[in-house]
Amino acid sequence: MTDNPPNNDKSSDEIRKSDQPPWSVYLIETNAGQLYCGITNNVARRFAQHDRQTKQCARFLRGKTPLKLRYSVALGAKSIALKSEYRIKRWPTRRKWQMIDEQWSANRLLTQCGLKTEENLNNDK
Repeated sequence: MTDNPPNNDKSSDEIRKSDQPPWSVYLIETNAGQLYCGITNNVARRFAQHDRQTKQCARFLRGKTPLKLRYSVALGAKSIALKSEYRIKRWPTRRKWQMIDEQWSANRLLTQCGLKTEENLNNDK
């Protein structure tokens, strides 16, 4: 009988998740002053796709250049970014501009979106 040491290696899923960049929510202003909200794990690449009007450009932004990246914040998990985007898109424009003008932190954004849980508060320490 041989004693096998416990396997402390990370699973391939855990490695893949830890290697991925955090998901961010961002706001873009069009030439007409309209705001577009989206999520990505690479803000610079995604903004370039919108700005260059590539095939990956959001339909809402087509023909509305020049575009300005007004706000972005890293939130971590894709699910949190998706929930934040969903809520932000339902806010009045005035509130979105407040977020932009004050450059809200991730913690403030999550709180305003109602996503700040006790677990998140403990992880911030």
